Amino acid sequence: MDTFFLNRMVEQERKAIGDKGPFDFCLSAFLSACHTVDYRVDMDRRLQPTKIGRRLVSATFAIACALVAWPPFAQARALRAAIFDFELIDTSLEAATNGPRAAETARLVRLSDQLRMLVTKSGKFEVIDTAPVRAETHQANLQACGGCDADFAKKLGAEVSITGTVQKVSNLILNINLYARVVATKQPLVAMSVDIRGNTDESWSRGLDYLVRTRFLPPDNRDPQ
Repeated sequence: MDTFFLNRMVEQERKAIGDKGPFDFCLSAFLSACHTVDYRVDMDRRLQPTKIGRRLVSATFAIACALVAWPPFAQARALRAAIFDFELIDTSLEAATNGPRAAETARLVRLSDQLRMLVTKSGKFEVIDTAPVRAETHQANLQACGGCDADFAKKLGAEVSITGTVQKVSNLILNINLYARVVATKQPLVAMSVDIRGNTDESWSRGLDYLVRTRFLPPDNRDPQ
């Protein structure tokens, strides 16, 4: 899994317990577990006072649970990501006059499929099928709904929500934007953009490929810029 996104997820998790190191993180979970274990052991002792070894076994189990709860262990697998369909933000004079173009609607579909393919091919995320909520997301404005994309992603069992827009200023000037957020907290992970010139299938495709390859999922574990 990409270390940049792992580190961002760990930061989000640690906000709940403060700025603690790995040992403190595990110790906090361990002490909490031991409090429950002691209660259960005491109850068992009244019934079976000769089983003193149960405390040691229970404490060992609590340590294991604490280690598993530490984010770097819990996030050893690839994060599950819901990649929603791109949306068009058209501020051009053409849109005001003629409305949406069928060619651009088709490009949004192809761009969405291309992003899913690129992310899947990278192996850094487990891409979740968004078909079960597609109708609902198409009725919502994912970029202006206060993080509702995270709610849709949560329904799908995803841990990261990824959305995108194509902003059209004119047929010459456009930009492609990508956003990722943590589903559990709705906090943003990254937001990035690339400008493209020309409103064609090729310009859209090449622009997204460049954005993903150099910034969203850069090689050699370089942080996105």
